[in-house]
Formats: sequence, C-alpha cells, structure tokens
Amino acid sequence: EKVQALEASFKENPKDKNLQENLKKAVKEKVEAEIQEYQMQTKEQPTDYKLKFKLGEALFRGGRFDDAIENFQLAVKDPGNKNFALNYMGQAFMKKKDYSSAEGQFQSVLKSISNKDPIYKDAMYNLGFCFELSGKKDEAIKNYNEIYNIDIKFKDVDSRLKNLKAS
Repeated sequence: EKVQALEASFKENPKDKNLQENLKKAVKEKVEAEIQEYQMQTKEQPTDYKLKFKLGEALFRGGRFDDAIENFQLAVKDPGNKNFALNYMGQAFMKKKDYSSAEGQFQSVLKSISNKDPIYKDAMYNLGFCFELSGKKDEAIKNYNEIYNIDIKFKDVDSRLKNLKAS
C-alpha cells in the first residue's frame, strides 16, 4: 500500500520534507476514501451500528468531529462498541474544546467498566487530559495517578504527572 511504503521511507529519512508532505497527502486521501466507502455502506445499511462506528472513526481521523460525533451517537446502540464510541465521542468533543461534554463521555465509559477492562486506562487518561486542558489540575493529577499506579509506562502519563506537580 502507498501509505505503508511512504511511512517506511519516512522512517529512513525523517527530515525529508517532501516525503513528509507526500505521506500526509496519502494518509488524507486514504481517510477520505474510507469515509466515502463507509458513507455508502451506511446508506445501504442504516441500522448497522458497527458501520456507524467505523464511519465515526474515519471521520474522526479526517478531522470532521461533528460528523464523527453524530455517528458515534448512533454507534453506542451496538453493545460491543458502546464504550469505544463514547471514548471517541469524548475525544471529538475535546478537539472541539467542549470539555464538559467530553468529560461526561469519559465518565460514562468509566462508570460501566472495571479497571481490568482494556479501554479503562485509555478512558481514564483521556479524562485526565480533559481535566488538564480545562484547568482542573487536581482532578487531572488524580486521574493520571490512578493510571500511573496500574501502568507506569502508559502513554506519557509519567511526564504529564511530573509537569502538573511541578506547575
């Protein structure tokens, strides 16, 4: 695939601006093709909530956050994707700087799962990041600490904690 070939080349030549632009363009084209494909499929199968989730993911990757949210709101009807859809919805609200709506989505995920669930750390991290962006430093520290106590290497939780505690 074109994107994979460009990614491999970019890893070998990370300073090549032309290669970087070509990679960005190829990724954008791939995402747009996915969006068109999933839109066509969801028109043919409007009650397939797994497709709504896939369309939401593609729209999110394409930066179309309102459209992504709309599809995730429908995708929550699929029990297998409900928490993933809520987590993505929260991230989309964060991209729109609607932190209170994002917070609600992440809290909905966390209320319905245990800390052993595969999505738990991601939702807890996203809620912490949401708190951080909205200026709720103490809540952010609390969330990051909870992840840190489970998995010290999760994303950049260690450096986020250090930075928040230092500020």
